[in-house]
Amino acid sequence: MEPRTIKIALWHVIVLISALLMWGGSSQIHFNSITGVSVQIPSFGAFLVLTSMIGVGFILFRQMSWLWVLTVSAIVGGLFILQFGPSWLNLTGAGIFLVFCYEASNRVGREVTERLKVNISAFLWRGMLPIVLGLFVLISFAAYQSSLADQIKESGRLPSQTAVFFEDLVNKAIANKVGPSEAAGYQEEVSQIVNQTYTDVNNFLKPYFRYAPPILAFALFLILWGLSWPVSAMAVLVGMIWFWILKKAGVVKIGERDIKAETLIV
Repeated sequence: MEPRTIKIALWHVIVLISALLMWGGSSQIHFNSITGVSVQIPSFGAFLVLTSMIGVGFILFRQMSWLWVLTVSAIVGGLFILQFGPSWLNLTGAGIFLVFCYEASNRVGREVTERLKVNISAFLWRGMLPIVLGLFVLISFAAYQSSLADQIKESGRLPSQTAVFFEDLVNKAIANKVGPSEAAGYQEEVSQIVNQTYTDVNNFLKPYFRYAPPILAFALFLILWGLSWPVSAMAVLVGMIWFWILKKAGVVKIGERDIKAETLIV
């Protein structure tokens, strides 16, 4: 077997393992009505490894970029479907991820072609955002199928974390205005305000709770979209570390070659 074929095979194995770890921890991922999403550190670490390996793969194996797009999308999307079950929604999510990977591959290919010197950080930056957003779409689709969304839909009220959030707001708003002589009745007053607010909000939103799953999924995607830049930056950093290790190990080398450029003749 050729060394290049071995490298490609090992790359796919790493993508497979990191995707397994990420989706395997999806049972510990849940929508949080306050912060958006609660994720375990191992799952997030697997997410960074997965995105960085996909991005570096687009750089190293750009001659077979179309095949890399298909195989990576099949691995990540296939495991997502296995984890959450076959459905039109999940199949659509896998298709969307394929489109994002295709866009990332095109961006990286243009960046590699247009540059005269190898700049790994620039290559990764060009293609990382579509990869991250594609995975965020899948995570949002997972939130659509989460137990919390169903619980809100069936119970007709917001999660209890919302009351805690209201209590924190009230404490910050009036804590500095309460003197020592009023401290005794302070907590009782806060509880009354929080309970009344929680009840009023639930009554106002009750007609819309049947739309809880899509609303939560869309809200989560907007939250993740806002975090896409720092997450992409971390993924790029991990990708640069991967490339540095591969270069030091002699797996990847940077060479030179003569190229021809078009010019206008008048």
